[in-house]
Amino acid sequence: MIPAMKLNRPRVSTVLAAPEPNLAWMILVCLALFAIIPPVRAEEAKSTPPPAVLDLVEGLAQALDQGSAREDLIHQLRSEAEVARAALEAARARVEALEEVRRALALPDPDGPTRSAELVVTDEDRDFWSFLPLSKAEPPPVKNQAWCRTEVDRFILARLEQAGLAPAPEANRRTLIRRLYFDLIGLPPPPEEVEAFLADKSDEAYDKAVDRLLADPHFGERWGRHWLDLARYADSDGYEFDKERPTAYPYRDAVIRAMNEDLPFDTFLKWQLAGDEIEPDNPLARALTGFCASGPTIDNQVLEKNRYDELDDILVTTCSSMLALTVGCARCHDHKFEPISMRDYYRILAFFNTTKREEIHLATRIEADAARKREGELTKRQVEARAALDQFVSPFRTPIFESKLASLPINATEQNLLRAPEDPANPPQRMLLDLYRQAIRVTDDELVASMTESRQIRWETLKEAVANLEKELAELPTKCLTVTDSQAEPLPAYFLARGDPDQKQGEVQPGFLSVLRRIGAEERPVHIPVPDGAVTTHRRRALAEWITDVESGAGHLAARVIANRLWRHHFGEGLVRTPSDFGMQGDRPSHPELLDWLAGELIRGGWKLKPIHRLLARSSVYRLGTEFDEGKAAQDPENRLLWRRRPVRLEAEPIRDAILAVSGKLNDEMYGPGIHPKVPREAIATGSTYKWPVDVVDGPDTWRRSIYIFMRRSAVFPMLTVFDGTDATASCARRKATTVPLQALELLNNDFAREQAGYFVERARARVDGGTDAWVREVFEIALSRPPSQRELETARGFLDAQSNRHEASPDKTAPTRRALTDFCQALMNLNEFVYVD
Repeated sequence: MIPAMKLNRPRVSTVLAAPEPNLAWMILVCLALFAIIPPVRAEEAKSTPPPAVLDLVEGLAQALDQGSAREDLIHQLRSEAEVARAALEAARARVEALEEVRRALALPDPDGPTRSAELVVTDEDRDFWSFLPLSKAEPPPVKNQAWCRTEVDRFILARLEQAGLAPAPEANRRTLIRRLYFDLIGLPPPPEEVEAFLADKSDEAYDKAVDRLLADPHFGERWGRHWLDLARYADSDGYEFDKERPTAYPYRDAVIRAMNEDLPFDTFLKWQLAGDEIEPDNPLARALTGFCASGPTIDNQVLEKNRYDELDDILVTTCSSMLALTVGCARCHDHKFEPISMRDYYRILAFFNTTKREEIHLATRIEADAARKREGELTKRQVEARAALDQFVSPFRTPIFESKLASLPINATEQNLLRAPEDPANPPQRMLLDLYRQAIRVTDDELVASMTESRQIRWETLKEAVANLEKELAELPTKCLTVTDSQAEPLPAYFLARGDPDQKQGEVQPGFLSVLRRIGAEERPVHIPVPDGAVTTHRRRALAEWITDVESGAGHLAARVIANRLWRHHFGEGLVRTPSDFGMQGDRPSHPELLDWLAGELIRGGWKLKPIHRLLARSSVYRLGTEFDEGKAAQDPENRLLWRRRPVRLEAEPIRDAILAVSGKLNDEMYGPGIHPKVPREAIATGSTYKWPVDVVDGPDTWRRSIYIFMRRSAVFPMLTVFDGTDATASCARRKATTVPLQALELLNNDFAREQAGYFVERARARVDGGTDAWVREVFEIALSRPPSQRELETARGFLDAQSNRHEASPDKTAPTRRALTDFCQALMNLNEFVYVD
């Protein structure tokens, strides 16, 4: 449209009073004028002198008012229009010439998003290793066939032989069983398992150990944690207020169950995006849609920008975790490095445009509807029962509370703060409660003492009514934070200039990534079948099926990505070292044929992951030792050819879990709400509100596996943070592995580590009858899966004698021998050998 200009228009009454022409004729001429002049966009109008259209209209009005001849007017209008058209064409030619120069020099596009829709993805762009279909790779021939236990070994050995390198010797059997345990279930092997494995020298013993660990329920906890990193799972919203999500944990549990059941990975991916549309009566499918609801969000502001930020988080996480593509870079402009346009970004975003978060009961739809109705009824009755209980107790509690309050050394203002309802965002009140919470607490015994017998009976009746309602609510099917669609008809989706919701530039329809279309294939509109009676748009289902479609979708890429992730977690580094970036800026695969073969094996095996785990764990390359060789390192310094095993440090969770395992205090209970282990008060009081319980006492309830620790984005459990745990603000494909003093200090000074070291002492004592040497051998076997060397045994004796004497000479002379043993166990848990897989 032509920008509006202020003109001195003739009064309507003048035009209507014209002797010859009338208003209708004037309007017809104006319409003809706009018909013969091509439309001009706003950006073109700014850079090109606009045709004097409005001046002509003004002249037309004046001429008609004066009775000028129609023929002369029309001739003049056409002449002016031709001049304007010629000027516009000349301007367009200049712009195109400058654009050719810009493209030739590879200069950035100054127009940014206004030109993004013009990016054309070519077959040349598609001719890139990760975008192409899987190659029909076959295991290559090798000279040393006896070394190869699986087809994987042939791919590795062929490259080594080509480079003139030989693989390192195999690791010893103690190392192998420890490696298997940590890789597959994330825990150290019990001494009994180690001894049984050592006693059986056959290869069948190793294969049986692999199969046994793959069937262990702890397998899902170990490998579910890897996926939760990608899914940015947490139990809170994040950002400033970081509101808790009490119904988020069933998604974590569903991931663990899916891993243990070996749910086909293509089904796993589809249920992450559209379980409610694919299998609405399957609780596991519904729970897995928590993937889309796991990202951080702001719930105190209902703004369109926040809505688009949430959708962007879902899209970015989906594409990075499932396809290893950085699609989010195209939100505000065409991707600077990948053949992904803004138009593609908003077409993918359209699949999620109607998506919303929803809390549901995990049951069939009929059962869930009934549970929702029942929950409403019970909640209403519960509120009424609690109100009746509070009303009854208040006359007895208030005098006792006021008496305690009056005895405190505080002023009237502070008393009023303690009388007010508890507000976590009120620092002065929080400080007072920290000091006096127990002092002003009114106990049940105190209440009973102030009541007559009949009132005590009434009080017990009211409490029982509240408890019964809470029990009934607890017996309803578990509630889970999931996603669904807000309605059956899709909401309109828009192209946003520079990603700004205030700059909508027309609607877009759902579409797939152009770069993943087969070479030579034509683009076709997305067909989204919607069954009769559907309550959702089924757009997410269409996207999920495209992502896992090997023949005409992105399934080949999804298979490559997960095969590489499995390899990375087993070997410490992926065949592609950028596990969530398979684009042109990412790493190239060290063994592309092997990667394609593994992806093909996954697909041919029905997308089952455990056979791939088994294949990798049974291979000779997996069983290599870590011995360093300067000559080989000179030729392959990064060990890309895998001539030896790369030493790998344990992640944060297995380190804590291993401490609990060796102490004998690990609680094997699975699933359920997150736990809150004890955190130092100083770490809790770092924000405006307490975001962790302050009165925790560690015990069996908190000694569960670390995957069950409550994941709060703004207050991650300190021990996990120190050892490079994720904060869940975004999808994490590869954790850092830093080495900093805080890690040693954490294990030396942490009350948890010290307490568990004490339990470790008693566990070892209960297992041996001999003296100090026998005890030292036992703790080595438990912690490191090996006996001590003679030198280590002598060092241990000297350490224990010295520490016992030191404790004996200290002011606190309590149990010096036991304290020395505790020091030794804590020192073992600080060894590199304890926190490294190899």
